[in-house]
Amino acid sequence: KEVFFRRRHRRAKFGGSIIVHDNKNVWKGHAVEISAGGAGVIMDNSMLVPGQSLFLHFKPGDGVPPFNAVCEVVSKKFVGGVKDKNAPLMYGLKFKNISSNTQKFLQDYAKTQEAA
Repeated sequence: KEVFFRRRHRRAKFGGSIIVHDNKNVWKGHAVEISAGGAGVIMDNSMLVPGQSLFLHFKPGDGVPPFNAVCEVVSKKFVGGVKDKNAPLMYGLKFKNISSNTQKFLQDYAKTQEAA
């Protein structure tokens, strides 16, 4: 009870492609979970750091329409061990700017999908 906290937004499994940029570089990746408050994504870039702002374009997938979001990196962990700077990483992203229609859609989507 003292260590864990209740999540603000329900997460759902999600399999959609994403395009990420930071106004300097562009990366491809894919989302593995999504909520009205953020997403879990996998990218082949280990140089992003918590606190960094990113711009994401979510391509349509798993019943979710395409949308754009400004995000903040809140966590990162290697997928399958550290290999090099291009090793795949799982990033936790918090939505900082997303349309209210998209946020409402994602709330409803998470209620009807398998929890992540």
